[in-house]
Amino acid sequence: MLAWIVGASANVAVMTFQVVFLANLYNPSYESKPWHIFLIMEALLILNCLMNVFATRLLPLVDKIEFWWFLGSFFIVSVTAVAAANPHQPAKFVFGTFINYTGWDNSFVVFMNGLVITAGNFCALDSISHLSEEMSNPSRTVPKAMFLTIGIGAVTDLIVCICLMFSVGQDLDGFFSSGAPYLTIMLTSTGSKAAAACISTMQLVNNFNSTTSVIQVGSRIIWSFARDGGFIFPKYFAKVNKQLACPVPAVIMSWAIAALVSVLYLASTTAFNALMSCLVVLGYVAYSIPIVCLMLSGRVYDRQGAFKLGKYGWVINGLAVFFMTLLGIFFCFPVYLPATKDNMNYASVVSVGLLVMAWLLWVFVGKKSFTGPSLGGIQISAVPSEVKEKE
Repeated sequence: MLAWIVGASANVAVMTFQVVFLANLYNPSYESKPWHIFLIMEALLILNCLMNVFATRLLPLVDKIEFWWFLGSFFIVSVTAVAAANPHQPAKFVFGTFINYTGWDNSFVVFMNGLVITAGNFCALDSISHLSEEMSNPSRTVPKAMFLTIGIGAVTDLIVCICLMFSVGQDLDGFFSSGAPYLTIMLTSTGSKAAAACISTMQLVNNFNSTTSVIQVGSRIIWSFARDGGFIFPKYFAKVNKQLACPVPAVIMSWAIAALVSVLYLASTTAFNALMSCLVVLGYVAYSIPIVCLMLSGRVYDRQGAFKLGKYGWVINGLAVFFMTLLGIFFCFPVYLPATKDNMNYASVVSVGLLVMAWLLWVFVGKKSFTGPSLGGIQISAVPSEVKEKE
């Protein structure tokens, strides 16, 4: 839950920097202030919250449109970058050049630290599982959606990264100092402010829809915890507005926590950036716990699902836990050396603090009233079809 709520703040931060890029593009004298960033973030979060409250019934259609919008923006960015760039970087630069501006002497540490963005992109794989109660045949639909997410994401990410690297241009210092590197590439490649603005707007739409989904999933986690007695004021946050088909109190809580997290940007950009690393670290903690519990139980299931790992289960589970543990450790390293109070990575401190908050919530609330998820509804809903088949 914590990872998802922090994720909403991370998404709007990305959108905000895109908005600032557009402002600087057409008004070079504009200098953004921290409070500008904060207000833009809060405005975007409010829009996403309203989308979740009043357009819940439209979200499935929005998701379908967003899928094709995403694929279209992928092709436009990839083709435009390569077609417009002149000259292109050589293949040796793309596949064989390692540029290190971090201060670390160990290239492996630099490489592992650099995976945080990619890891963040794939850290939301469990999103579909939190909506399983709102879909048909979730035992098959959920795993298929996860596999497709990995496949489509891996292929599109790899292709667009290669295309952008070929199109970096000759001004490497300008590229590395840019707050929005891929938009800088599009601007230098096309030489057109309009083209860069159009592509930036396309990505803004992608990120906006992504944030809407993040708040939606965060609200469903809050609602399910409240329904099972594990959240504060469970009866209130378990309410569902039948007219809107939405757990409105849970959505508002998901938005409110993300809005409060964004306030940190006013106090310290360093502390806020630590939360972005926490998105991945906390996500990995949440993923690792059920895998470790499953392994400790001898990989014995209470009920079998539609997909099985079979004899490879132990190896896959072990590698998954090892990989997440390794990345989680490196994502707590400072990105730049020498480390100072301004560039230090406080992800470990913030992660522990948030986990302590979760533990206190369990001790004072959840432990007294948490009953665990009920499968009664799932069993009852299956009765009519079973009876019909027998007849």
